Amino acid sequence: MNHVENYRGISILCCLGKLFETVVHLFLNNAAKPLISEFQHGFVERPSTTTNLMEYSNTLFPAVESRCQVDSIYVDFSQASDVVPHILVVDKLSDLGFPSWIVDWLKSYLTGRIGFVQVDHEVSASFDCGL
Repeated sequence: MNHVENYRGISILCCLGKLFETVVHLFLNNAAKPLISEFQHGFVERPSTTTNLMEYSNTLFPAVESRCQVDSIYVDFSQASDVVPHILVVDKLSDLGFPSWIVDWLKSYLTGRIGFVQVDHEVSASFDCGL
């Protein structure tokens, strides 16, 4: 409980910063849509874990009724995006062919971020949480 690594970060930004991040998110999301598999159900707008389970059920039930063996593995990545290092995301955008000016601009925006953890009235020492 005494380590900042035990806590998930929450960005506290001014209204302009939140608006800015929303606009950038919409732009990147729209640009990346053609690159996302149609079978991706999590972290995208329309499909969800519910639609994933419906598709899985449509495959599973006939197999079970036919007495076939079915092996399944489900992994919960619900908080995985909270722990992905920013540099990996920026590098992936570059690998996907995003223009270098966008990648460089995002690196600049994410570089030099300072964070701290606050629980009730206790505050940790500051630490680097940027690139």
